[in-house]
Amino acid sequence: MLKTFNADECAAFLNVSRGTVFDLAGRGWLRGAKVVRAWVFLEEDLLTYLSELAQKQTEERRLKWEATQEAARSGVPIFPPSRRRRLPFRGL
Repeated sequence: MLKTFNADECAAFLNVSRGTVFDLAGRGWLRGAKVVRAWVFLEEDLLTYLSELAQKQTEERRLKWEATQEAARSGVPIFPPSRRRRLPFRGL
């Protein structure tokens, strides 16, 4: 049996705000159907969305880590963004 979620239930399931659910659905990133004035989401589609998102983010982290390792092997100094020296503000 298919389980369906309304926008509030979908937001709770994804641990995001209701506005984020509407934004994701409106942009076509989150699969759902607008029935009259209400959005309806299938549990299967939400699980697929989460799985694909996790897979994409994991791959991005893996590629970033591999690039960091390659740079370290080549002797290029690696500085995380938070450790970069900021230039002083000189005003206008």
